[in-house]
This record gives sequence, structure tokens and C-alpha cells, in this order.
Amino acid sequence: MITQSRRYSPNVALGLLIGNRRLELSHVGPKDVTVRDRCEPIGPTDAELVITVDDESETYNIFLPNGIPAAPQKVAYI
Repeated sequence: MITQSRRYSPNVALGLLIGNRRLELSHVGPKDVTVRDRCEPIGPTDAELVITVDDESETYNIFLPNGIPAAPQKVAYI
């Protein structure tokens, strides 16, 4: 007997906007994000966390108190 699966898997994109630069993220937690893209170190800064699910985006203003020392790695935010 063959059963049909009606599972749903949303399209999710996670990004971090710093000025005019967008860095892709692999993980967003309650107090940190994991930067997937390689980048030069960035000092403490304001940023925008962009979470997109099925083409609908939510943007959150955050602060990176330690900046991004090197990527990819976990980065704390508040």
C-alpha cells in the first residue's frame, strides 16, 4: 500500500544586515546567531536580524555587543 505524504516544509532564510551588507546565518537562538558567511571582523554595532519564512519577512533591530570577531561562528546579540 502506498501512502501519500502531505508534509509541509517551509522555505526559511536567515540574514543579518549591517549597513549595506547582508550576512547569511545558519542558526538563530534567543541570545546568539551563527554567521555562515565569511567576513572581516566587525566591531560592536547595530544590526537588523531578518527572518523570512515562505517569502514573508520579519525584521528585528538588534545590537552586537562583541561585534563579529570572525565568521563563521556564534555571535551574541541583545
